[in-house]
Amino acid sequence: MTDPGYAAPGQVITAKAQALLALHGLTAEPFAHLAEVRSTDVEEYVRARALPVPSASTRRFGDEELDLDADWDAVLSDDRYRELMELLTLLRKRMRARYNRHVSTGDLLHDRWQLGREYGFGEGTNVYDDCLILGDVVVGQKCWVGPGCILDGSGGLTVGDYVDVSSGVHLYSHNTIERALTGHQAPMLLKATRIGSRCFIGPRAIIGPGTVIGDECFVAALSYVQGVFPSNSFISGNPAKRVGTVVVADGRARIRPFENR
Repeated sequence: MTDPGYAAPGQVITAKAQALLALHGLTAEPFAHLAEVRSTDVEEYVRARALPVPSASTRRFGDEELDLDADWDAVLSDDRYRELMELLTLLRKRMRARYNRHVSTGDLLHDRWQLGREYGFGEGTNVYDDCLILGDVVVGQKCWVGPGCILDGSGGLTVGDYVDVSSGVHLYSHNTIERALTGHQAPMLLKATRIGSRCFIGPRAIIGPGTVIGDECFVAALSYVQGVFPSNSFISGNPAKRVGTVVVADGRARIRPFENR
């Protein structure tokens, strides 16, 4: 029996041998000199090269093998640990008292508006500490970037003024799809992405590289958006389409879906 997933050209591998190769995570390369590979050939190869199997209790941290019998809880009695926990508790109390909320440790330690200033974002823009920021990202004034977001400026990312980027939103300007599918023969895709002003990007929406979204647009939650969308668009779906309009007048905004066609 020959399986092209295992066998070299013209080689025969028996069904039992194939099963053993799969069991041990082997390829047929060590048996390229054989016209026919039998289960006994695989068994002999495995026996000859048997390596000690790590114990289920063996655990490593980098190159260090950890001693599981050590007193790993001793660190909990360390004065530095107690001081750290006291500080974090005080910061959590402050957050609860002043803002009535709980946030991650990073956001206890870092002011969101200060982070926005440190990255050169516009006046009054804040960004949560756990936001991943890559490459060249330009964000305007009075924007809100929620927790768990990705601002990918690898290919260039521009966000206008007064934009709410909801929790878990990913704004991409690159992908590695073709590079991965070709075994890194193709380069990664880099294409600038632009979000206009006065937009709302709903929770966990994903904006693909090269996307251009105009001003005063609403992107529904969980949408995958890629393409060019004019101002005042209601964008929704996976893949997303322009499914309606946004009408702004007299200080109010109305989201109006297109009538069924």
